[in-house]
Amino acid sequence: NLAPPGHYLLFILNANGVPSIAKIVQLGGSTAPAPALPDVIVTSLSYASGIFTSTVKNQGGAATPAGIAIGVAYSVDGVYRTWGGVTGPLAAGASVTIGTNGGPYTIPNGSHTIMAFVDDENRFAESDETNNKLSRLITVAAPDTLPDVIVTSLSYASGTFTSTVKNRGTAATPAGTDIGVAYSVDGVYRTWGGVTGPLAAGASVTIGTNGGPYTIPGGTHTITAFVDDENRFAESDESNNQLSRPITIP
Repeated sequence: NLAPPGHYLLFILNANGVPSIAKIVQLGGSTAPAPALPDVIVTSLSYASGIFTSTVKNQGGAATPAGIAIGVAYSVDGVYRTWGGVTGPLAAGASVTIGTNGGPYTIPNGSHTIMAFVDDENRFAESDETNNKLSRLITVAAPDTLPDVIVTSLSYASGTFTSTVKNRGTAATPAGTDIGVAYSVDGVYRTWGGVTGPLAAGASVTIGTNGGPYTIPGGTHTITAFVDDENRFAESDESNNQLSRPITIP
């Protein structure tokens, strides 16, 4: 029969009846289970325009403590830069999105390693304290630079249209590519003008009537100049290429 649960002094007798060195052993019973704990991990990390965004999941067996912040430290190339956080509890099995509460940080152009470290200040106990970080490699590129041509003035006299085109973008128009303007009267195309690029960022150019004159009949009309009407080059804004104005021909 098995002895009841408890602690016993155990020794063994050899053939001559000499006992071995005794040991204390425990029979039966069980150790009380450890209390369930949260276990927060970072499952995703992204960066855009100075803002870090992470997703934190509690994969533990208990919620994080109520009223205790779930903080995330954001680092770039191993150097702390800013932080985010939400206030607990976060239920077991649940996830939460954490942004950049500590203010934006602009990462310089190039390749960098960003890292999110959840519960970096160890505000609460976890079942696993070794899995709180997530790192990823990102490449930050310079913002796209494109021209943006607009018509700033339009006039008509004796069959000739004259317009002023300004490049208000951040890059010159392509070298060797025409900057064309279509001239219309009352919504109907009539003639055209153009110059050959480049047109530097911030610069303006006067464009006449290269396609031959057009005589507008007497009366009140609407004339329109449409720059880059054939979409010969990409612009930062493709919706601002037209200028219209009313005129009266005696």
